Amino acid sequence: MKGKYHYIVTKNEPFLNLEHLKGNYRNGYQNFANEAVREVEYFEKLEKNAKKSLGVSKYFVDENRRNFEIAKEEKERIEKAKKYHVWEEGKFDKQSEEADYYYDLNRRRLEESESKKAAYEAQIQRAKERLPKAAAKYKLLKELDDKSGEKEIYLRKNRDNNQEILRTNYQLKVTKSRIESYNAEKDIINAQITHAKINIKNLEETEQHKYDNLYEINKFRDSIEENKKKLKEKDNTIAYLQTEKIKLETYMQKLKKNQAEINKDFERINPQLDAIMAKIEAFYKENYPDYLW
Repeated sequence: MKGKYHYIVTKNEPFLNLEHLKGNYRNGYQNFANEAVREVEYFEKLEKNAKKSLGVSKYFVDENRRNFEIAKEEKERIEKAKKYHVWEEGKFDKQSEEADYYYDLNRRRLEESESKKAAYEAQIQRAKERLPKAAAKYKLLKELDDKSGEKEIYLRKNRDNNQEILRTNYQLKVTKSRIESYNAEKDIINAQITHAKINIKNLEETEQHKYDNLYEINKFRDSIEENKKKLKEKDNTIAYLQTEKIKLETYMQKLKKNQAEINKDFERINPQLDAIMAKIEAFYKENYPDYLW
């Protein structure tokens, strides 16, 4: 058995199905309110066109009723004449046939015009019933859309924050790797300095070749000075990288804190959406009972 609102799921008349709402309201912004706007616009147009057509149909009802009354009177007149002239068989047959034809024709026309008039009146009445409901539904769906929009914002924040965490984590790994690399280079340089000092000591202790070894000793001393400069540069670079590492670690802590806050706020949205959906479901049950239940 079709419900009172069976027509709302037909091809031409927009209506947002409750089951579709319940199945999708948690999935981010859907612009459900737009469906209610379409419903309002449809019934506003339906009412406007029906009122325009109703005026024309009333004219045809009046016109067809007059013609029907004339045909009815003519039919009755000929029926009476036939009774009074029963002995004159066939005298009124042609007139009677014409009267019956026009009577039936005008009766059908009157019924059709009255049916159209009733249909336009029903459309107007239907629009009057549906428009305030669609307007009220729009407010509820707009509330749902706004809350879903908040969820969309948190999803975007979550995505952006996660991307920033990945980027920062990569930078942190690169920075730590560079610090390790520079420290390894320092170890090599320190080893070279130690080796040069040992060579100098050995050369200086060789008395018989002291003068001959002076050139080698100076060369090792120069290499020590050069390596000390390199060490200083490495230390400066490492100090800078350590500062950057601390900044990145601090920033990472901030990002993780942001993530926790986003998750906390996000967890509150679904219960709020559920509460709005419960109001919408109650609205549907109250306003579209024959269709839904």
